Amino acid sequence: MPSVAIPKTTEVLVILTPRQGVTFQQVMAVIPAEILATVNLYLDGKIRQWYSRGDGKGVIFLLDAKTEEEARAIMETLPLAKGAVDGS
Repeated sequence: MPSVAIPKTTEVLVILTPRQGVTFQQVMAVIPAEILATVNLYLDGKIRQWYSRGDGKGVIFLLDAKTEEEARAIMETLPLAKGAVDGS
């Protein structure tokens, strides 16, 4: 029986949405800092791609991370996560 190569994880998909009960105004108050931090993570190579959800209720990131723990550590540096506004 041939051995099967197990692929290595090279990216982690992250979907962020605001926590239940968080208002639009609370999110918008943090957005300028969030955008700056996101761009810096992108320029540092930690975020490979990002997208806004079509319904306007969050974002999707493809992270250069090998594990879920590594991805969580990256996301916890963002202002929305620090302020406990996101639902990750």
